[in-house]
Amino acid sequence: CGLGTIGLSRRPDCRKRRGVAVVPQAVESAKATAARLGLGADAADFLCMDAGQAAAHLAAEGAKPDVIVVDPPRKGCDAATLDAIVAMAPRTVVMVSCNAATAARDTQILSPHYRPTAVQPVDLFPRTKHCECIVKFERIGDGVSSSL
Repeated sequence: CGLGTIGLSRRPDCRKRRGVAVVPQAVESAKATAARLGLGADAADFLCMDAGQAAAHLAAEGAKPDVIVVDPPRKGCDAATLDAIVAMAPRTVVMVSCNAATAARDTQILSPHYRPTAVQPVDLFPRTKHCECIVKFERIGDGVSSSL
């Protein structure tokens, strides 16, 4: 979650946010920002751990989020993260990827359970080869068929 920007920006739409980052300073900054916004730990909780470990931990706790937003590094999501997402079975998954190739790979891995319903490239780094790729997935079986 880095500094919590994505989750905290969804303030009006979310009852509770859980963010995960591996950098302790990022987690502390996210907590401080949430506090400045008047959000206690019951509304915005941030964990300092590896995303795969955190996802597995949350899945084991029985977490059942409606929406999961992932913003993986260039290497994409690891298997533990993708397995935990499938286990938690959110209605919607949003992937904000900085690598279209790993986004395509992760989409393929999720495809037995989720269907991509929207894709939006965002050029945050003009005049470079880098482009963010945002993919929205809906769980198959929630009125969404597996075929494109």
